Amino acid sequence: MSESHKTLRVTAEALWSIENNIAVADMGWEEFVDAVGDDGVFRGF
Repeated sequence: MSESHKTLRVTAEALWSIENNIAVADMGWEEFVDAVGDDGVFRGF
């Protein structure tokens, strides 16, 4: 895992998406990190 994939900021409204998808192994952490906005915050897909 690269240094840029160690942390992720997320809005409260989008947190469920990360938790649910990682819990069932549907998506990986890197997919969420790659989907952050220009401000570095994941707001959902």
